[in-house]
This record gives sequence, C-alpha cells and structure tokens, in this order.
Amino acid sequence: MIAFGYLVLVLVLAVTLNVGNRFVRALGTAVAALGLVMMVSSVILADFDGTFVPIMARADLVGRFGPLVLNMQAVGTHPVRTAV
Repeated sequence: MIAFGYLVLVLVLAVTLNVGNRFVRALGTAVAALGLVMMVSSVILADFDGTFVPIMARADLVGRFGPLVLNMQAVGTHPVRTAV
C-alpha cells in the first residue's frame, strides 16, 4: 500500500511540476515537501514499531532507540560530494 502511495506521489509531482501555471507548480512544490515529510516519518515510525528489528517487550529505553540510532549512523556515513 505504501508503494502505491509513492507511485501516486510520483505521478502527481510529474504533472504538477511540469505545468505552465505557476500556482500549480507551487502546489506541486508543496506536495513534494509533504512527500519528503511522509517518507521521513515512515522510516522513523518503522524504527519504533519493530519493522527493521523486532523489539523485545521488556526492552529498556536504550534498546528501543537502537534502530533509530543505527539508521542515523547509516545516513551520517555517506560522503558528501560537491561539484568541482
């Protein structure tokens, strides 16, 4: 279901960002920003509901934040490339 939502988002963005009307393009930009928020929130929610790693019922606070910390470390290890 989430994959279908991403496909619909892509189609909406393709149409709205390539229209000549500036108000429709502005709406497409707002939809793109909301789409990014949706993607980030889905990863954060997946961190805490056990999608990536099953969380034990007796896990302490540190154990519950483990998947989030691992994802943050994975994002932080990618090198930033700049145009030369």
